[in-house]
Amino acid sequence: MTNASHAKLRDQPLLSSFCNTTDSEGYGARHPRQTAITDALIDDLVIGCSLPLSIVENKHFRHFMSVLDHRYTPPARSTIASKLEKKVTVVKKNIKQELRDACTVDATVDIWSDRKMRGYMATTVHYVKKGEVTLRTGLLGMERFTGSHTGERIAAAFESVVDTYDIRHEIDHIVADNAANMRKAFTVNFPATAADQMGEHDIEETVDVDNPES
Repeated sequence: MTNASHAKLRDQPLLSSFCNTTDSEGYGARHPRQTAITDALIDDLVIGCSLPLSIVENKHFRHFMSVLDHRYTPPARSTIASKLEKKVTVVKKNIKQELRDACTVDATVDIWSDRKMRGYMATTVHYVKKGEVTLRTGLLGMERFTGSHTGERIAAAFESVVDTYDIRHEIDHIVADNAANMRKAFTVNFPATAADQMGEHDIEETVDVDNPES
């Protein structure tokens, strides 16, 4: 046996010991594998599957992750929330930039209540970029809507969203349901759009704008 072979055999236990020790340690916070799994957790489970942030605190989920990769440490719920906020900021910035290059912009607005009767208002935008024919869609905002669902309050909430993206004067059409408060909101603040969409004869002079079901 050559000296090289002796050296190889002599080094094997040391190498094996080193690998076992390293494998038993968890990934560091900035380790590529740790980062990749956390990003996938956010993108695929929290965002893609609409799972709650509290999943990272669930003992069954943590056990599953330990079996999948025992070196991975699920982040705290606050860490997931912080990373989500950063992702939202990036997405908003990208949508805002794309809307600057749009040749046509339309919006949809809807308000609904969950099982606990908590109100939410969602605003989406639909647009075509200059030089393209593909219709793109983006969610501009989905916020809690508290208090009376009056036309004035709906209009104010909508304006707050569109002003965030600097598209108040770029919107061609607004699509909403035919509830009186919705019609009131967009005929007062966007009369040209509403008139084009439904005609002046469809607008009631007196409406119960405090009733979200009217």
